[in-house]
Amino acid sequence: MKGAQVLVFLLLFLFPFSLIAQSTHCDCQKQKILVIVNGKALKPTDPQAQEVLRKLEEEMAAFDNWQDTLWRDFSRLETFLLDEEREMMKIQHSYLRILKRH
Repeated sequence: MKGAQVLVFLLLFLFPFSLIAQSTHCDCQKQKILVIVNGKALKPTDPQAQEVLRKLEEEMAAFDNWQDTLWRDFSRLETFLLDEEREMMKIQHSYLRILKRH
């Protein structure tokens, strides 16, 4: 099963996933996945192939969840940094007003 897992792992990273644009998504409905064990391609009805595909679906769902969490956290971080930048600008304007008075 190790060879099949390595092949599936490599296939996953050959798909056009993108961490830069969240809207980019691999439509796996249109992809064909070939499971090879000991040099032989397994039929989709083979229990071993079905197990590999089930695990692949679980991993892809976990990846989607991770990506959603990542983008949500990036959004929170961006909001936090913008708020901090606004506060720093207020402080800077305050100091500039004080300096102009003196």
